[in-house]
Amino acid sequence: MGISRIQTGSTISPLGLKLFEAERCLVSGNPSVPDAFFPRSHPLSEDEIGDTVKAAARAGSGVGNIPVDFCTRRGIVVFNTPGANADSVKELVIAALPLSARGIHEGINWAANQSPDDTLRERAEKEKSRLAGYTRRRPLH
Repeated sequence: MGISRIQTGSTISPLGLKLFEAERCLVSGNPSVPDAFFPRSHPLSEDEIGDTVKAAARAGSGVGNIPVDFCTRRGIVVFNTPGANADSVKELVIAALPLSARGIHEGINWAANQSPDDTLRERAEKEKSRLAGYTRRRPLH
């Protein structure tokens, strides 16, 4: 069995590309005759899919950027990797929790709309309690 030539359509993290075994796969932005496409978010067109292509994989959820009907007629397997961005989503949710609980976004907006004059300190003192966010302590059960 020879080396599989995989064409990428968008920038893919080198960490992800390392998962392809070098002795079995050649991953490139433009191999001569690809066996598979890994377009990520690149809109793959029918014209790009040559006779040698056997698979198309979307790096992420959905396959809206791959012409599935065309691939089906040609016997090309189409699949995706749902959950590939799950860690990023979890990180954003965890970061958003304290930001929303403390009213950070509202405080930033308030500060951005203030003019830096002699009354700014006084206005900030008045706004502190309103922008303190959720601070009520609950007993642990």
